[in-house]
Amino acid sequence: MISSTVVTSDDGESTETVDAGALLSSALALYGDGYQFISVAEVQGSEAAEITGVIVGQSAQMTVSSGDATVSYIITPAGSWIQTEGGEWQQVDSVRTIERPLGDLVAPTSITIVSSDDEGTKALAVYSGAAFNSADTIEMALRFVDGRLVSASYKTDEASVTTTFSPLDGAVIEAPDTSV
Repeated sequence: MISSTVVTSDDGESTETVDAGALLSSALALYGDGYQFISVAEVQGSEAAEITGVIVGQSAQMTVSSGDATVSYIITPAGSWIQTEGGEWQQVDSVRTIERPLGDLVAPTSITIVSSDDEGTKALAVYSGAAFNSADTIEMALRFVDGRLVSASYKTDEASVTTTFSPLDGAVIEAPDTSV
């Protein structure tokens, strides 16, 4: 169920109606050409991994840090490369599609506005767990500012994941020179 919610001010007067489905759809469309993201996964209260990256069109550049290890990836339609911390870029044979953190947010089974004020709009969206490698459905907290999705977070029994999003701001992805 996609809901519309009437948001009221502190004095109890109705101020606006927010269509949750339309808000999510238009917010995701703003990132159509790409976006930057930081995703932090915690397991039992401790940070397990952090992924920072940028998505531009069909290309991605990401750095994954977990424990003492850091690995960077560049994935483009022309090829894929990997670099371990302090190492050289190495082209890998497999060409794979990129993981787009926003991709699975397109089709919630339901979304409801929780609050809306001068600091933004918060919504609760429910998704099929399969989209997030979970047997259970996922309840995701979404935060919008000026019509743009700025964060998405969810928790399972033992883990939590929070991802923040921002505009490209001129970011580009270039294949590394591995001919050296």
